[in-house]
Amino acid sequence: MHPTSAFGGRYRNRPIEEVMAELRGLEPFGGRFTLKNCLFFVDDNIISNRAYAHELLTRITGLGLQWFGQTSMNIARDAGLLKLCRQSGCRGLFLGFETLSSQTLEAVGKRVNRPQDYLDVVHRIHDHGIGIDGSFVFGFDTDDEGVFDRTLEFVEKAKLEVAYFSILTPYPGTRLHKRLEEEGRIFSRDWSLYDANHVVFQPKNFTPDQLLRGYFGALKEVYSIPSIVKRLWGTTAWKNLFYPMNLGFRQSVHKLARHALSDS
Repeated sequence: MHPTSAFGGRYRNRPIEEVMAELRGLEPFGGRFTLKNCLFFVDDNIISNRAYAHELLTRITGLGLQWFGQTSMNIARDAGLLKLCRQSGCRGLFLGFETLSSQTLEAVGKRVNRPQDYLDVVHRIHDHGIGIDGSFVFGFDTDDEGVFDRTLEFVEKAKLEVAYFSILTPYPGTRLHKRLEEEGRIFSRDWSLYDANHVVFQPKNFTPDQLLRGYFGALKEVYSIPSIVKRLWGTTAWKNLFYPMNLGFRQSVHKLARHALSDS
């Protein structure tokens, strides 16, 4: 079942005093090479409530945190909030770019994203020394075989510190699953394969094998040594985290690709 179906579509904000109490109670991990005071705020959009975000970030400023979170493109329009993110210790933000196609975004109802503004969004966030984890999905009906190269070109041009690619997955309970089921395009109900790394439906402009290989090809390329260096060289983001993160993803991608492609 899709999370929205289970929990509803309304944002909920945890009381700030509870958040502060939890932060004060956190204990550091041991180990010589462990990043200190580093945490991730598990929130789909940390600026969904601007007043709440402003108070929270003001309260944590000065605690010496190195934090990461998820947000929407709208943060690029608020220079004051970006400045507060940086002052409070923000090192990176996860952004769901999803696709470079305006047609696709219109079809899925994600109107806050405007591909023509993507580079400007990236530059505004980078100007505050904050890295970006960018997420993209392959397999939409509007995608063609050039989608992998176009996405890679954008990721390198924008110098995204991290890129997450996934395969469109029709989770049960979603409108996508219902539509594809009605069209007879879902060919697997093995729920263990619904992990965004497998193709479980018939794409419109690919064979399932073409989509799978294009996806893993893009992952291998974006985590190649030349791409890692090209994306991170000259940026002001936190290199102590992003270089090891990229190298770790590089190792994981190659293992995952060997396993998935051997089964295809």
